[in-house]
Amino acid sequence: ALSDQDLHDRYHSHCDPRLNADQALELAFLIAEELKKEHSEADLAGIVAAE
Repeated sequence: ALSDQDLHDRYHSHCDPRLNADQALELAFLIAEELKKEHSEADLAGIVAAE
């Protein structure tokens, strides 16, 4: 575990860069949505190219 002193030694910003559980889940869902969009666009491009 990190102590307050460890944070000072490891991070150079004034905010804590770690995510809490809710933030981590939200970020995971946002990334999943973006990956789905990219995958769908790639599939559509492959279908159009095959025609």
